[in-house]
Amino acid sequence: MTRLGHDASQETHADFGEQQMKKWVRPLIGAFLLFVGVVWSLQGSGVVDNSEVMSGESQWLFIGLIVAIVGVTLLVGGIRKLRADRR
Repeated sequence: MTRLGHDASQETHADFGEQQMKKWVRPLIGAFLLFVGVVWSLQGSGVVDNSEVMSGESQWLFIGLIVAIVGVTLLVGGIRKLRADRR
């Protein structure tokens, strides 16, 4: 069935592309959070000395570790989902 001005095959193709993009959102956000969490942890521990506010502050070490753990969880879960969908 077609609606006015719409072809069913175009709609299916658009939905497929949107689904494929959504599959990559979780791992990309996870990778970003992992990167940010590691940087914050390094700044909080004093290894990276780029920020006057964050450098050497232990609270940023812990915040960074939590953000990095969330990032790893999203990244690994997203990669597993991508691999499972290939099968």
